[in-house]
Amino acid sequence: METHLQRWRLILGAEAAQEESPLLDKNQLEIDALLASIYDAENMGALNGSSPQISKWLGDIRKYFPTPVVRILQMDAFERLDLKQMILEPELLASLEVNVSLVATLLQLKDVLPEETKDTAKIVIQKLIEQLKKELARPMEQAYRGRIKNNSTKSAFPKGKIDWKRTILTNLKNYQPKENLIIPQHFYRFNAYTPKLSRLILAVDQSGSMANSVVHASIIACVLAGIPSFKTNLVVFDTDVIDLTEQLMDPVSLLFSVQLGGGTHIAKALKYCESLISHPAETTIILISDLFEGDLSDNMFGIIDKLQSGGVKFVSLLSIDNDGIPSYDKKNGRRLAAMGIPSFASTPQQFPKLMGALFNGQDISLATIS
Repeated sequence: METHLQRWRLILGAEAAQEESPLLDKNQLEIDALLASIYDAENMGALNGSSPQISKWLGDIRKYFPTPVVRILQMDAFERLDLKQMILEPELLASLEVNVSLVATLLQLKDVLPEETKDTAKIVIQKLIEQLKKELARPMEQAYRGRIKNNSTKSAFPKGKIDWKRTILTNLKNYQPKENLIIPQHFYRFNAYTPKLSRLILAVDQSGSMANSVVHASIIACVLAGIPSFKTNLVVFDTDVIDLTEQLMDPVSLLFSVQLGGGTHIAKALKYCESLISHPAETTIILISDLFEGDLSDNMFGIIDKLQSGGVKFVSLLSIDNDGIPSYDKKNGRRLAAMGIPSFASTPQQFPKLMGALFNGQDISLATIS
């Protein structure tokens, strides 16, 4: 019963305290003070303007809360108290829990970061890159290997284009050491109907509302660039278009090249993407945008229609994020749907599933993104 009351006391704050019967022990009182620094209007000024206080607060929240809760508290402190100084000083920045929102904030403020802080910021960004690459590289590789596996069929006789790699691996058990040869029991031939993907273009809206998606998409592009069987292009845009493909091997520099904020000119970006295409039927464009077009929408849909008519596969992602369904231009979303192009949000963990559908020539509108 007492534990139940203590929890309610922490939820409701100091105003719910009863002077005659204090419910909280010493540790719980410290937790109460930490939470009050963010959520109690009378105490919200406690962290403002004081780097030592912020540093102590960051250490204390780790003492009492698990990592997922620490991340929430950090971001609430950013938003409710406008604690931009938390990332302007190297010592504080190094103590923050790394997450996509933190990196997005760093990128938004990179032009005002002191030089010594930029070095720390690059270390923080590198940590996130390694973390997301570790999470995404294997699923992405499995999605591609699934394409290879599904792209060949067992045959008793060698006919058609032979999948020699799979044929040899499957028949290694039939190796004859004396003759130094493999006697194949089955052959695997490539299926002729599987469409080829030779170029994948990620066109990413870098307006302020898409900050987290820009970070995710950039790191995903770096992972995809490691698959040699097709070319990956990363194009970011606001009212200008920047091709970051040459920086895919250096993710930190790539992210520091992103300019978050500004307007949106989707038609201009797609026109540039069109210039990269040499084999339309082997090209997929993934537009990552909330579809709020700053130019005339008809221009955007005219280019999309031209690309589709030429054989380009087109996918529209409203976001790549963990925060649920984003705000987007529903009218433009409906127009895309009428063209047979579904618009949906994806989490980073779901993205390899989308790529698996692309690799295997499946209808994206039927792909399970859930």
